[in-house]
Amino acid sequence: MGKCVDTCVDFANGLQLPYDASVPGNYTLPDGTELDFGVTPVYLNQSRDGSSKVALIVIFVIAMIVSCARIFVRATTKAPGFGWDDGILILTMALYITFVGLAIATLDLGEGRHIYWIILQGMIDQNVVSKQEIMDFALHLVYNTALYCCRLSALAFFQRLSGSQKSVRLMVYVGYGVITAMYLPQMFTLIFHCSPVTALWPYDFQVESSNYKCMSWGLVYLVNGVLSLTSDLMLFAIPARLISAINTDKATKAKLALILYPGVLVVAVSAGRLGILGRGIHYGDQSWFYGPMLGLEGGEIGGTMMCISVPALKVFSDRMMNSHKDTSGTSPLQGNKESGMTFTETEHTKLDTKHSMIDEKQHSEAASTA
Repeated sequence: MGKCVDTCVDFANGLQLPYDASVPGNYTLPDGTELDFGVTPVYLNQSRDGSSKVALIVIFVIAMIVSCARIFVRATTKAPGFGWDDGILILTMALYITFVGLAIATLDLGEGRHIYWIILQGMIDQNVVSKQEIMDFALHLVYNTALYCCRLSALAFFQRLSGSQKSVRLMVYVGYGVITAMYLPQMFTLIFHCSPVTALWPYDFQVESSNYKCMSWGLVYLVNGVLSLTSDLMLFAIPARLISAINTDKATKAKLALILYPGVLVVAVSAGRLGILGRGIHYGDQSWFYGPMLGLEGGEIGGTMMCISVPALKVFSDRMMNSHKDTSGTSPLQGNKESGMTFTETEHTKLDTKHSMIDEKQHSEAASTA
C-alpha cells in the first residue's frame, strides 16, 4: 500500500485513486469515469491489517515453540514416547503455517478493509476482488482441517492417558465420531456455498454474480463457528472424566486440572469468534470485521496446539528440575498403578532406583545378622 491520507486512496494493485472534494465526481476512475462516492479517503484508507497480522504472527510463533518443545520431549522419552498423536500434531503445524501465510496474503489484498474500499477496488480491477474470495475460500478449508487435526491429536493423547479406564476410552471413541460429524458439514457448507461449485463468493457488482446462486457468507461462517464451538466443548469435557478416574488426592487432581484444562481458553476464543461473526452479519460494513476474525481463527488453532502440548511441557519442566535436583515430587500426569495410567521414563527410573536401594539395605542387614 502507498501513503495516501486525505488526497487519494491506496489500493492492493498499487494504484492510487485521486480525490477532489471540490467537484461533484470526487473520484475519477482510470477509464475517466467520474464517481461521486460520498466517502472520504481518510475513511477508506483506514486499516486494521497491522494489528491483525501482529496477532496472527505472535500467536503463531508461541504455538510453534510450544509444539516443537512437545515433539522434542516425546521424541527423546521412551515412555510414553512418540505416538501418532504427535504425528498428527506435526501435520497440524504444517497446516497452521499454510493458514497464517494465506491469512496475511488475503489481508494484503484488502479483504479486511472497509466494504466501500472493496467496492471501489472492484470497479478498478475485479481480478483483485476475485483473488480475495479465492484466498478466503482456501484459507478456511485449511482452518477447518487444522482444527480437526488438533482435536484428533488431543483425543489420541487422551486415549493414551486413559490406560485401562474403559469409560474414558469410550468417551474418546465417541469423541472421534462427534468431531468428524462436525467437521464434514463444515467442509461441505464451504465447498458447496455456491451453485454451481466455485471458489468465488461474488459481490453484486462482480460480473460473475449472475452466474452463481450462493448462500450468505454470514450463514456459512455462523454454521461453521457453532459446529467448531460444539467440538471444543465436547473435547475439553473429557479431561474431567479422565481426572476423576485417577485415584489420587485432591491436591494432585487440582494440579492435573491446571495442566489439562487450559482448553477452556480455546472455548473462549471460539465463542469470541462467534461474537465477531454476529456483529459482522448485522453490520453494513461487514468486511471491517474480517481482520479481527482471522486473528481469532489463528488463536483457535494456535491455542489448541498449545493446550494439547502443555502436559508434555510439564514432563519437560520436571526433567529440567530433576537435572538440578536429585529428588522431586511425582508429576501428577505420570499417574499411578491403580489408575492404569502410564509412567514416564523418569518415573520408572526413580522407582527402580528406590527398589534397588531397599534391596541393598535388606542384604546388608542380613549380612550383619549372620
